[in-house]
Amino acid sequence: MIISNSHKFIFIHILKTAGTTITLALDPFLRWNDIVLGGTSFGEKLNVPYKERFGLLKHSSALQIKGVVGEAVWSSYFTFTFVRHPYSRMVSFYTWLEQSIGRASSDAALWSWPTTQAFLESRSFSHFIRNEKFLQTMAARPQIEWLEDSEGRRIVDFVGRFENLEEGCRVIEERTELRLESIGHHNPSDGRRHPAEILSAEKDYAHLHDIQRRDFECLGYDPEFRFRRRS
Repeated sequence: MIISNSHKFIFIHILKTAGTTITLALDPFLRWNDIVLGGTSFGEKLNVPYKERFGLLKHSSALQIKGVVGEAVWSSYFTFTFVRHPYSRMVSFYTWLEQSIGRASSDAALWSWPTTQAFLESRSFSHFIRNEKFLQTMAARPQIEWLEDSEGRRIVDFVGRFENLEEGCRVIEERTELRLESIGHHNPSDGRRHPAEILSAEKDYAHLHDIQRRDFECLGYDPEFRFRRRS
């Protein structure tokens, strides 16, 4: 999450939607009066104090950020985020968590996360997405909830798509007058397994559609999309 007072923009970082990539692309332009939470080594260090003092952290929603910066700042700054197909985002989160657990030190913070506990209790992705500990976390929330106010109105100026990242970055460049370098992919969670090896059962697609229903309804993603194995 970035609040740039020098360039008058706010970036809302929804988890597993290329947020780290966008943060790193914008970070070189940030100045002393800008705030970055997560996404960079410096931003990760700021997460705890900002959460304790202001209730903000890396994945705060638009409504939470607006509540801290106020109406005047929110309405005068360019606000933006990126979203991703719900099926792809859930698989990406699962594989990222799997990889993170595999390389975590014994004193790593992730061992206390409810999502980690859900992963360790689950025999597969199918079990994981039904685990109550997972379902109660922000990772399971529809992305649309990051974009709305308390009355369900979208309050973010621009919503780009992970699937069209370069196109979205051109919009950011136009609105911020910053020239971003070529966008790579940071903090990936592709792993060695094809997504179709993780998500293939129709019952799992149906379950994800149910818990992410508002994303399909409000963001226009195709619920009939299916991962296909490589030939």
